[in-house]
Amino acid sequence: TSVCAEYSANTERWRKNRAATDGQDAVKLAGTMFLPDDSEADASPAARLRYARYQMRAVWMPVSSYTVAGLSGMVFRLPADAELPSQLEYLETNADGAGLSLEQLAKLCLDEVLIVGRSILLSEYPQSEPGLSAEEVARRALQARITTYAAEAADNWKFELVGGVMKLTMIKLCEQTEIEKDEFTVEVKKQYRVLRLRNGVYTQAIYDEKGEVVVDEFAPVDFTGSTFDHIPLQIIGAENNRPDIDQAPISGIVDLNTAHYQVTADQAKCLHIHSGGTLVISSSMSNEQWKEANPNGITVGADQGIFLGDSGTASLLQLEATSATGEKLKSLEDQMLAVGANMITPSIQETAEAARIDASTRSSALLSATNNVSAGVLAAIKDCALFMGGNPDSVKYQLNQQFYPDNLDANQIMAMIQLLDRQVIAVQDVRSKLRGGGLIAQNRTDEELDSELGDVEPLAPVV
Repeated sequence: TSVCAEYSANTERWRKNRAATDGQDAVKLAGTMFLPDDSEADASPAARLRYARYQMRAVWMPVSSYTVAGLSGMVFRLPADAELPSQLEYLETNADGAGLSLEQLAKLCLDEVLIVGRSILLSEYPQSEPGLSAEEVARRALQARITTYAAEAADNWKFELVGGVMKLTMIKLCEQTEIEKDEFTVEVKKQYRVLRLRNGVYTQAIYDEKGEVVVDEFAPVDFTGSTFDHIPLQIIGAENNRPDIDQAPISGIVDLNTAHYQVTADQAKCLHIHSGGTLVISSSMSNEQWKEANPNGITVGADQGIFLGDSGTASLLQLEATSATGEKLKSLEDQMLAVGANMITPSIQETAEAARIDASTRSSALLSATNNVSAGVLAAIKDCALFMGGNPDSVKYQLNQQFYPDNLDANQIMAMIQLLDRQVIAVQDVRSKLRGGGLIAQNRTDEELDSELGDVEPLAPVV
């Protein structure tokens, strides 16, 4: 049940980022993680009620969740470039064994990387007797699957030098297992799945919360009965795919979003207390005379009147309007927009020479996350291919990197046609560019286009 120090140092940040992207209900449920309580030491009902009202009036601006949804939408506006061997074509519609498509799995991974900077994929295969024929494998529906784990699931790991290569040699995954008590109720218990590279062989074992063995250590095998020389688990990060924990790309926006939320709370509290003004009354009347003249007390309003006596006065104390809070909110909103934009494109505040020098190495946070997810999913599919007897080298998977559609004008299209006519580029190159500009539907293949075109003579030039 022990966890590594790096894991412990990041769990609070993960919890904050998840609540921020889940929205206002989750943020308010997190309480002082987002909105400090100046009277936290005061446990009286009155103090608790004041904080509850203070929190209730605060408004969470859903910038964090919209940013993640927008970035993810930019990647998945076009389908991934994927090629799978025949044994793995089922992954396109059922990648995890529970009906999650490969595209949905990749989107889940990208969202996790953006929110917490980490996603985990484990390739698995049903255990069976070795030496089964392809027909027997198909008859039993024995299929490798890719299981997803949240960052919080992996709380301890080792990365060591094995044969001159750094390899993952141990990782512990925390799981929730359900024990059926009766027809209507289940009991949820925690268990630990430990994956090891023991003497060059991949093994698994399962333990309960007390550390007692639930499933003895065993070596998973593929359909031929062969063991693995590596742990078929992929850790996908925001910066790289090593086990070290990367900073989540969304963290900067979450922090600004939190500051914005706190300012709205202070602004709402101030408006609630002072917006109506304070009625100030002076009178030479005694208490008895006052009560006799105003038997129902004082009600402030246009249709009400009060009697103050010969020398009485009444005035409304009203705070002057100030723009400081509004300016602070606007400043934070501008900063959130700037940070979000910087996640898509590198900063442009540099000289042209510096841009040329650095062009080959710099990339946006979104592009980095996209490439890491592509690499992780590709590696997971290749492990599935090893389980199923397919050729890992035939697997291809790359998420879309064209975040914006091409803006093609008539001159650019004519230029491409001229290059095609001079055989500088191929028809596929032109069609790829037209798909990027939205002039050809993404789901229309070259074969479909060729079959629909038939024998069409090119247009004669206009004389």
